[in-house]
Amino acid sequence: LHCYKQQLTLSKKMRTETYLTQHRLENSMNDYEREVIKINEFKSNQDISNSLKARIRKTLQKD
Repeated sequence: LHCYKQQLTLSKKMRTETYLTQHRLENSMNDYEREVIKINEFKSNQDISNSLKARIRKTLQKD
């Protein structure tokens, strides 16, 4: 019986640790995804500003 109790507490502990690890992984994935989104937004903004700069240069050259 004592051995059985130990087994139970051990499996409970393992379950809790697995659960926590899973959550930590999910959270870090969310952080990673947020960073990727930020980078992509930054890139598209850069593209927009570059095309605007190019357009401005063209109009300046026309004059």
